[in-house]
Amino acid sequence: MYRCDVCAKVIPPGIRARRIVVETQPHSHPARTIRQRRRGRSRGKPMTDPGGVGPQIVREATACPACASDSADPRESRPNDGVAPDTP
Repeated sequence: MYRCDVCAKVIPPGIRARRIVVETQPHSHPARTIRQRRRGRSRGKPMTDPGGVGPQIVREATACPACASDSADPRESRPNDGVAPDTP
């Protein structure tokens, strides 16, 4: 049971909450020159992290499935199941 931050309705138990991205900001990750070791198939091969630039989530809102489907971008809403989304 939770309250939707978009429509302010109380949602009954058994319906999953969705997280909608409300605000983002640009963020740059610096390159790490420390040699990292990869796990798995290429075990033991050192690699470096090149860093990069991308959006960082500043604020999220809890929404019901109906409000989450009205979101402008389908990537903005994700299930609130405690697992980080896969990003390419």
